[in-house]
Amino acid sequence: MNFGGELKRLQHRRKSMQSWSQEAGQETVDKTASRLLDVSASNGSTPTAAPL
Repeated sequence: MNFGGELKRLQHRRKSMQSWSQEAGQETVDKTASRLLDVSASNGSTPTAAPL
């Protein structure tokens, strides 16, 4: 496996997510996260981080 390439790809993705969240505003990010949690909960695959 190419760990160096994978690490660079993940770092780039994290950077783009950070800049996206800064542009969109934290409120929008929170709403999106809540919606994603609701969807996964209704699908029966509740994330461990979500309170039951």
